[in-house]
Amino acid sequence: MLKRKREKSRFVMLDEIFEQPLILSNILKRYIDKEEKRVIFPQLMTSEARLKKIKRVELLGCGTSYHAAMLGNYYFEELAEINAETEFADEFDARQPVIDPETLIIAISQSGETTDVLKAAGIAKDKGAFLVSITNGQQSSLAKISDVIVYNEAGIEKALAATKTFTTQVLILLLLALYIGRLKGRIFEEHIETLLMALPDQIEEVLSSVNKIEAVARKFIDFNNIFVLGERFEYPIAMEGAHKIKETAYLQSQGYPTGELKHGAMALIDEEMLVIFITPFDEFFEHNINLLKEVVTIGTNTLVITNKHKNDSEHKANEVIYVPSSFPVIQPLSIAVVLQLLAYYFALHRGLDVDKPRNLKKFVV
Repeated sequence: MLKRKREKSRFVMLDEIFEQPLILSNILKRYIDKEEKRVIFPQLMTSEARLKKIKRVELLGCGTSYHAAMLGNYYFEELAEINAETEFADEFDARQPVIDPETLIIAISQSGETTDVLKAAGIAKDKGAFLVSITNGQQSSLAKISDVIVYNEAGIEKALAATKTFTTQVLILLLLALYIGRLKGRIFEEHIETLLMALPDQIEEVLSSVNKIEAVARKFIDFNNIFVLGERFEYPIAMEGAHKIKETAYLQSQGYPTGELKHGAMALIDEEMLVIFITPFDEFFEHNINLLKEVVTIGTNTLVITNKHKNDSEHKANEVIYVPSSFPVIQPLSIAVVLQLLAYYFALHRGLDVDKPRNLKKFVV
């Protein structure tokens, strides 16, 4: 892995963003057997018989953890071929969810003390579900009521805006989907675990572009309305990126599935808006670029976040930020770091307290 020395920044959030390559590397070393090239979860071994019978996965979270859950939803359907749903924890409590012993509940909470998540997890447990929690809070209330606990082990996250806890949640969900998928007989053509080992260096490469990302943030600092668009695995990342910009820089930002833009939201687009397109080179690339061209004709300012590929077409965007190419299920993690940095620099250059956004609180663990 690349090792970069840098002085501590004025705000903790930036330091925590830069901690991510090492933290993600440690998670991969813990949960991937190098010789077998397989995901291992020692804490789940005694539950494998029950996991093989799981027919449905319900993922619960709030805020940033909900966006991680959304991506986990995609992973379980794509990699484990299990019916999956994502629910805001407070909405889970507000309705009458159908839960049984063949339901796997994955409760996600950075602190393990999120009231809505705790309540929802308790309801699911009472209905007989198998409860797995993902939390950074060791000895937390959520950990105590769970059948199995997977700790982020991200270290104390002091900045209110979640960065390293988000990427660790996403990585753990990806590993869980691979693990349960193989338990249920899925055979993967690609050795995804081997490809995952390159992730920390890919994040390092993104971080090496920090000056470019800061310059882009400065260029668009005066735009108060932002759309962040993504498709498939990038849609939850678009939601999280918009959320991060909103809570740190106090800018009106919304995450959308790219194709949904034309169903109403297009009416809001004008010359005073910034539209961020997340467009990795995949089967949706041309569709996304065609929509980008429509937006450009309106005179809207556009930023493209894409991976390097020799067949990239001409974007006609105002700015382009490149990330290293990766396997589709892994790609969102490097893109998430770009959006974290954009949010940070939007807030910094607006003169805001990046670590302590107004009106917001969280448990620090």
